[in-house]
Amino acid sequence: MLKISGLSAGYGDILVIRGLDLEVKERELVSLVGANGAGKTTLLKTVSGLLRTKSGTIEFVGEKINNLEPYQIVARGLVQVPEGRKLFPHLSVLENLEMGAYPKAAKPHKKANLERVFNLFPDLKAKIKQRAGTLSGGQQQMLAIGRGLMANPRLLILDEPSIGLSPLLTQTMFETIKQIKVQGVTVLLVEQNVHHALNMADRGYVLEQGKVVLHGTGHELLRNEHLKKAYLGM
Repeated sequence: MLKISGLSAGYGDILVIRGLDLEVKERELVSLVGANGAGKTTLLKTVSGLLRTKSGTIEFVGEKINNLEPYQIVARGLVQVPEGRKLFPHLSVLENLEMGAYPKAAKPHKKANLERVFNLFPDLKAKIKQRAGTLSGGQQQMLAIGRGLMANPRLLILDEPSIGLSPLLTQTMFETIKQIKVQGVTVLLVEQNVHHALNMADRGYVLEQGKVVLHGTGHELLRNEHLKKAYLGM
């Protein structure tokens, strides 16, 4: 579904991503892990059209999407839930969700997707008229993911969804992400919690200094000695 080949990207003359290759197949859950500064956010910004590529290609469902505008990429079904949630704090829960259904292709599915979001996150239905800025951190993360689902994604990119959550809420969040995958949505997960991210992944990639240094199934990577020492403290 997503194929990245020889990708280089960065800011001005500074390259952050260098010759990166990555694939996400349909209905997979692929986890991307790496330390702060490894280039994960730069990669996601480039895939979503917020940064221009320096070289290489990004293909989504067989179509080259290099340098398309972000709204054009979203319209094709590639949707990112950004780190830090980026909600509209003064709008209600329902209004935030409706903003997610803005793409033309998503509008016919608005009612069904709203029902799906409320089934996944019953807390949101109970607070449908409440302003987003008054929700707890966990509820705000639910709302951010729900808004992404309202865009009717074929591929949903989740950027650090567990940041700021308690261990219990983190576990609940990961279980919900598994449900989203079971429902047929392909997921690319970027996550600081390496063990959880790889344990639930079909495949994973480890990013260091803008390059992929390891890739394989989630369980293969969790058994890798370099990864255990560098990221799991083992």
